[in-house]
Amino acid sequence: FGQAKSGRIRWEFGSRNNNIELSYTEPVFMGSKTSMSISLFDVDENYSGTQFRQDATGGSLRFGTPLPWDEASRVFYGYTYQRLDLQSTDDDDERFEEEYPRKESSVSLSLVRDTRLPRLHPIQGARHSLSADMAGGFLGGTVGFRKYEFESSWFAPTINDRTVLNLLLKTGGIASTGFVPVTEQY
Repeated sequence: FGQAKSGRIRWEFGSRNNNIELSYTEPVFMGSKTSMSISLFDVDENYSGTQFRQDATGGSLRFGTPLPWDEASRVFYGYTYQRLDLQSTDDDDERFEEEYPRKESSVSLSLVRDTRLPRLHPIQGARHSLSADMAGGFLGGTVGFRKYEFESSWFAPTINDRTVLNLLLKTGGIASTGFVPVTEQY
């Protein structure tokens, strides 16, 4: 429709997974330069190479505002709530029975600079992000942590426009302020 609004329905199913996600993004929220995204999800996933399965149901709301002095940079802030349950796939393993299910209530703040061109399938430019998540405390829930992540990705054309070199650097850390779910740990 020429307004860059996007909706997404994702259903992933198989022998180990049954995941569904519904999301909607409004790039011009209430006539401003602020974007708004809402997402609802239900994840039922057996992790390959592990002895547990995750069941998570929840949703998130996120806003993004460009920095006034740099159109390529945006500040994102949001809230996520989810009910998280981990269960052992080994009948003799009872380690998750007393610790789960848990409720996670978290806020996030991110600074993103994106100069990729074109955005959908980039052949040049870079995307850098610095983010902080906080769960628990005054937000409630039964988990508590502060998580910090940095990601930097560079794109450069090589032989032709169909072959692109992408270098990615990711790092992060987490500090416990209460219970930290296995799925959030590094």
